[in-house]
Amino acid sequence: GWQNQYGATCALYESEGHCEGGDFTSGHEYTSSEEFGLPRLHCCICGKGAPSRTPATVLASTGDLPAAACSDTPGWRKH
Repeated sequence: GWQNQYGATCALYESEGHCEGGDFTSGHEYTSSEEFGLPRLHCCICGKGAPSRTPATVLASTGDLPAAACSDTPGWRKH
């Protein structure tokens, strides 16, 4: 799966609390920058696949986005 130049994966972004429900958590927005590999473009937990800033879990629950519609970018790595 995706990994930035610091070795952070989408799973790490979730486990360390940087992202939740398709967006960055309060106080962790700094990890969304190009310096950190733009995880919003590669990790579902950070917003990949969401048509707006509305959390993917909310979209899925309303039927606007199927729960399985997003996949983390396979093999992407920022060097």
